[in-house]
Amino acid sequence: MILINDLAKEDHHMHTCTFSDGDNTAEEMIRVAGEIGLERIAITDHSKMIIDSYWTNLKRDLSPKLNRDKFKERWQGQQDNGVNVIIGLEADLVNENGDVCDYNWDPCFKEDWLILSAHLYGYDGDGSKVMQGYLKAIQRFGERIKVIGHPYCSRDFSPYTDMKELAKAANDYGIAGEINGKCFSNPERLLDFKQLELMLEHFDRIVINSDAHNTRELENGRLKPFQYLKEKGLVL
Repeated sequence: MILINDLAKEDHHMHTCTFSDGDNTAEEMIRVAGEIGLERIAITDHSKMIIDSYWTNLKRDLSPKLNRDKFKERWQGQQDNGVNVIIGLEADLVNENGDVCDYNWDPCFKEDWLILSAHLYGYDGDGSKVMQGYLKAIQRFGERIKVIGHPYCSRDFSPYTDMKELAKAANDYGIAGEINGKCFSNPERLLDFKQLELMLEHFDRIVINSDAHNTRELENGRLKPFQYLKEKGLVL
């Protein structure tokens, strides 16, 4: 297992109110990232599918506050506070056919850091066949996918996920498995520890991300996953 990000300096999964369900703007997240010593972050707001299917029920305006191209032009790259910003997306596995919703508001806008996640909300297929969907999606989009997001999340599809088979497919493309801080914030509801251990055993590459939806989670979200790995003797 190779940990591909420096915990103290990098976080590649977070959300903003600029484009999805975060509580803070991209500018605020970038500012705090610099204050806590992060050097590289990826802003990975949710895909349009999950926004339409779930968060619209919250009766909150989640329409984009800025054109994606202008956003990328303004924020991507090295910032004045030393933070290198990547504009990414948390894409959604749509069904067992391996269809993926890989855009936020503009289907023509291509993201630079793609996380593939299977969320219970918005999934439009047979959940028991989610493995078929994962494998087909990796076959179709494996060159673009950087990370499989929280595949052990017990709220979603962990009971139907063959972690060894998923890891084999991901490893062929150099795709990392994610240790997700948001899941650790509510382990009784969100964490399938057996599946997490299988992910750590079989994925060649692992990334620790906060999945922060606000600046507080950005500051603290990676600490519990790191402590878990430390207790397992997987990091110093």
